[in-house]
Amino acid sequence: MAVCRQCGLSYSRYADVPYTRDPRPSGDADWGNIRWAKGFRLDALRPQLTGLVRDGKMSRVLDVGANRGSFLEWLLEQCPDTKFTAVEPDERVVTTYRDRPEIDIRLAKLEHTTLEPDAYDFAYCCQTLEHADSPASMIASMHSALKVGRVMFIEVPNIEVISYPLTVEEFFIDKHTTHFGHRLLTSYVEWSGFRLEEGTNPADDILNVRIVATKIGPQIDGPLDYLRCSIYANDQEAHEKFTGTKVRIETVFENLKRLREMRDAQGATRPYIYVKMFETISPDEEQHFRDKFKDVGDEITLEMLHNMTASTTSRTTWASMCPSTRPSASARRRSTCRRWRPTATSPSAASTGAGRPRSAT
Repeated sequence: MAVCRQCGLSYSRYADVPYTRDPRPSGDADWGNIRWAKGFRLDALRPQLTGLVRDGKMSRVLDVGANRGSFLEWLLEQCPDTKFTAVEPDERVVTTYRDRPEIDIRLAKLEHTTLEPDAYDFAYCCQTLEHADSPASMIASMHSALKVGRVMFIEVPNIEVISYPLTVEEFFIDKHTTHFGHRLLTSYVEWSGFRLEEGTNPADDILNVRIVATKIGPQIDGPLDYLRCSIYANDQEAHEKFTGTKVRIETVFENLKRLREMRDAQGATRPYIYVKMFETISPDEEQHFRDKFKDVGDEITLEMLHNMTASTTSRTTWASMCPSTRPSASARRRSTCRRWRPTATSPSAASTGAGRPRSAT
């Protein structure tokens, strides 16, 4: 069992031990092995789902973890002309709908399935996300498959129930890979490009987390003309030390990359993306910054570590500068980079800080 220190996601890895008992409806936590859970959950979810499909705009529907087809059968009664893609890796449970022409069965996990982008009107993922090797990738796949403005429905077991002593052991009997609470699943969904429409809270259902979210389109049509991003370090530990936050440096990079891709896909030129990092004493670290962000920023800069009381700051700009024309580190220090270095030429200077700027960053 592991917990991510950045986002709080809990991850379980089970021993590779064969299951020797025959699946049976024992009424205990092992009842899930007979694969009827999703059918039981549909009975509880039907009133909410009826409201979601009432507009009838369901030409194509994605069912992630279709199981025995209970949701497929129910929705076909509501919307007979719907075409389905049923993603279900267990071929033993698809026999009841295997030969139906309106259902395209994919015998694989969603992470290993290629779907047509921007093609689906509804994505249904009930009691499945917790089995994914990468829940972020699964949500991203559903986001890619949905049309803009269309809806995704997710339900997962609620890890917050382990705060009740009698439920801890039973919660971890089922072979779930990842575990979510209300706040964490909401964050995953919103970070992936959805707008939250409905969500359970602990008072509604303490056993499950349920979310309805709408795929939003590109969000760069506003008045943003210029974006400046300061990178303080390439590695996470140094980044946290300088910034005092737990934000992942990789998340900053991915967000900038996504913004650039959205902008370029629209043929837009704004916002102009400017990325800078303070110069370091390591040419390798500076080169790593340049290589990482060269395709993300319109302009990337190495800025001199400067005195905050100074009126101007010198900097070396890398925009449109190929490696062969880049001045060496020593040349930069001799010419443009008035980098301050503390010196202690005498005991008094070393102890009193004589000659040092009052503050530096």
